Amino acid sequence: MLLRVIFENFLSFREPVQFDMFPNPKRSIHDHHIYHHEIPVLKIGAIYGANGSGKSNLVKGLDFINDFVSRNDFFKEIDMSGYIHKGNPDAEDQYLKAIIEFETENKYFIYSFQISSDRVISESLLLSGIGHKDNEIIFKRELDKVCVGESVDDKVQQAIDTLLAKNPTVSLIQLNEQFPIIPGQDIQIATQWLQHSLVIVPFNAVAIKLIDQMDNNPRLLDFTREVMSKIGLGVSDINIKEELFENWVKNKSHQVYSKISSELESDKILGVTQDNRQIFIAMKDNDQTIVKEFVFKHQGLEDKVFEMDINGESDGTVRLLNLIPALYGAIELGKTIIIDEIDHSIHPILIFALIKLFADNNTKGQLIFTTHETCLLNQKVLLRADEVWFAEKIEGATKMYSLNDFKEHNTISVENGYINGRYGAIPYIGNIEWLQ
Repeated sequence: MLLRVIFENFLSFREPVQFDMFPNPKRSIHDHHIYHHEIPVLKIGAIYGANGSGKSNLVKGLDFINDFVSRNDFFKEIDMSGYIHKGNPDAEDQYLKAIIEFETENKYFIYSFQISSDRVISESLLLSGIGHKDNEIIFKRELDKVCVGESVDDKVQQAIDTLLAKNPTVSLIQLNEQFPIIPGQDIQIATQWLQHSLVIVPFNAVAIKLIDQMDNNPRLLDFTREVMSKIGLGVSDINIKEELFENWVKNKSHQVYSKISSELESDKILGVTQDNRQIFIAMKDNDQTIVKEFVFKHQGLEDKVFEMDINGESDGTVRLLNLIPALYGAIELGKTIIIDEIDHSIHPILIFALIKLFADNNTKGQLIFTTHETCLLNQKVLLRADEVWFAEKIEGATKMYSLNDFKEHNTISVENGYINGRYGAIPYIGNIEWLQ
């Protein structure tokens, strides 16, 4: 579970900016939105703000953390200077800073780092005492030197220092995965959460392994059917159709299809994606090429059922389909899912139903998203005040604050208040007379 994250000098976050999932204990509405662990934590977080306010930078920040601890080539593939906030006169001398606090397997962790444009300045992983006792150091790194919580002999310490000196741009969490030198299970538990339970879904993301995932996980396919039927997309069923390539390709006219069988290797799966949707996958099976694709069933006139492939489905249906694995991960597997622009291509009524489905379900994880959809701002039916956050840019820097700060009564119309500018974080429309 994500407890909180703080960014400083990162993209539009100049001063330290905190986002957290702590509930207000004085609010009794929608108590089922709270996981009552040792530290209570919310299951939903919704972030509002005008275009350009920086709300998506929170998603990018969490994605940055995920990439930093997961990829040893991360620094090589990006321009780190592009992530450091440019609004300070001395921006080049400032460090990008991040702190993330999370809970997993009944343990609480604090992970933090400072990065310059060309190397890691500091990095640490602590086992949090959550205010009851002192935090315990798992490791604490300063440039090429590291202090390890559990004592290690001189040779191991020297090996760790040498490893850091040779890899000044790589997270020690990532290095430890390749060369296990930090003792104890705690670093492995924290690594598992940061790499696999913190899931980022960027704007216009495509689940490129979707057909294969659902084909190999019947529970995920059943979950997809359940979601599709409950929120009213007009899809009565969804299946994965399997067909021999030579039979399947007879009905296809595009030249790319004729090359598939010759290009496909026996140990690989070839997937074809177009227009933000996975069209099909092809694979070798006993020297035969097999094609798999989605088939959607719809109810027609006189209850007649007809089938469509994914090309015939709306952008909204495809967008929802691409979100399904993430929603499944949050509901069934206890993951923390971060979705940018969750309402993109989805009707307001459907996105409302989708969030309510998550809110009212016996979920195990968290759903955090950015959105412009004001219909979700319904305290009586959907979101608690402490689940709603705003992002606003002031003098080139993003500020984030919670609706909970306004101490609004749970009977007030938050949607009207937001549209009328009571909470800020809305677009400012200047003089547009020149358009007339």
